[in-house]
Amino acid sequence: MLFRSETELRAGDLAHAETSARSALELAEELSDPRLRSYATGQLGRAAELRGDMRAALDSTDQAAFWAQQAQAPEALYRWEWQRGRLWRAQGKLAEARSAFERAITTLRPIQGDLLAGCGATVGSFRESVGGLYYDFADLLLADARDESSLRAACNVIEQFKSAELEDYMQDA
Repeated sequence: MLFRSETELRAGDLAHAETSARSALELAEELSDPRLRSYATGQLGRAAELRGDMRAALDSTDQAAFWAQQAQAPEALYRWEWQRGRLWRAQGKLAEARSAFERAITTLRPIQGDLLAGCGATVGSFRESVGGLYYDFADLLLADARDESSLRAACNVIEQFKSAELEDYMQDA
């Protein structure tokens, strides 16, 4: 159900994606499965984001992050922090967006190798699966750059991305 929801979101079929995510959420509640609940509510948040309903998107994303923490699932938590960053940025709350992106990268770094080795819900190449997080964060920093330290921060994020990408390519930290 969740993979169907993810595919439907990528195809732009929001109605079916939400139906699939709601079915997954019902199952997660029946099973008392916090990880499944995290992914289901996160998908609902993503669908709301694509629909332009930022309040519902943020509410669902906050729930998803809560359930990811309950499940001790950093492979889910980084996604929801990243989603929070996008949502806060879309609302013009740049300090909150920056904090969310920083938390996403901090959560991702220790598990990055495992995710890319196929131990998580990540699909595709490194650049496709997590590269957007680094670019979204760097873009935020550049858009809000006021001085040289802001520009350095953006460069540091891109350097972190390139370093992580090289580690993935070489399969060695």
